[in-house]
Amino acid sequence: MENTTVTVKPYPDPKEVPLWFTHNQPTPPDKAEKYMIIHNKARELAELLLTELPADRAETAFCFESLEQAVYWAVTAVSRS
Repeated sequence: MENTTVTVKPYPDPKEVPLWFTHNQPTPPDKAEKYMIIHNKARELAELLLTELPADRAETAFCFESLEQAVYWAVTAVSRS
């Protein structure tokens, strides 16, 4: 059996992370500030995680997927309030 090396593309791409935490939908004025706070704090955490976590690990990918989901549900909760 031949020894093969699998190259894993780092996830997330550090250039894409700021785009993940930008709200691009029409926003009611009474909710805009809450959306902005949620997205800014999530971006701060994502930037920290990018510097501290190994880019080529499945756990890192799960971490960022979970952060995306948390932001989605937080914004959804605000929009439904």
